[in-house]
Amino acid sequence: MAWIAPEIDRIETLSVADERPMLQSWLDYHRQTLLLKCAGLDAAQLAQRCVAPSTMSLHGLIRHLTENERGWFRITAAGESLDYLYCSEDNPDGDFEDVPTADPATDLATYHRERALADAAVAALPLDHR
Repeated sequence: MAWIAPEIDRIETLSVADERPMLQSWLDYHRQTLLLKCAGLDAAQLAQRCVAPSTMSLHGLIRHLTENERGWFRITAAGESLDYLYCSEDNPDGDFEDVPTADPATDLATYHRERALADAAVAALPLDHR
């Protein structure tokens, strides 16, 4: 049986809350929006490019957002010394360019892991941290 991206239940955002829980609920809502768009699609559908010559695909967006979770939250905000997972100086668009040889199940699991690590990395930082 072919792999299919799992269905998700997108959270409801908070309408009244303190600043950090409100920010987290909206961040999670937008994170889950991409997953909602991917739900029920197989690997070939996720890898389908939007319009030639663009390399953009839903699978590529999962990889791109994984890089952003790592880059903005862990490397930039928390100061962790990490390499990017898909992009490099030699392959700056590896998040999109390497989709044809990538496994969507593995990349989706990596995205979930990076989201959790990103949240943990900034959880104790003040909201005005620079």
